Amino acid sequence: MGEFVKQANEQAVEALRETFGQAPLPEENPLMELIGLLLGKHILEAHAERLNAELGEGRKAGRMPAWVEEFKFAGDQVTYDDIVAGRAPRPRVLDMFAGGGAIPLEALRLGCEAHALDLNPVAHIIELCTLVYPQKYGKPDLTTPA
Repeated sequence: MGEFVKQANEQAVEALRETFGQAPLPEENPLMELIGLLLGKHILEAHAERLNAELGEGRKAGRMPAWVEEFKFAGDQVTYDDIVAGRAPRPRVLDMFAGGGAIPLEALRLGCEAHALDLNPVAHIIELCTLVYPQKYGKPDLTTPA
């Protein structure tokens, strides 16, 4: 997913450049990048707290949440590292009126599992072009440094 997010960000920057010229964009600011990383970590830490509450309720009720068996989680508490390593589920985002897919794209960028829907066929095509096709058919640009 990391490569997809990188390509999506590069495509967004290119589209902004085409629209607004070669002015420096906020995405190129190291501070904005740091804020994005911290926000992503904060969201996953908040999700870990929610999963820990589910574990506590499951222990009290004598019935563990279904994700414990699905992810074969054996720890006492869920941490940020458990979510990143795939030992616990990522947060899920469902955008029922996604339009062009900005919210699901940001959710993916922040480490969530995102789902997007829209009844408008034009918006659905834009969602596919924004969220699905770059990941499915895109190839990494090996000429740019990582």
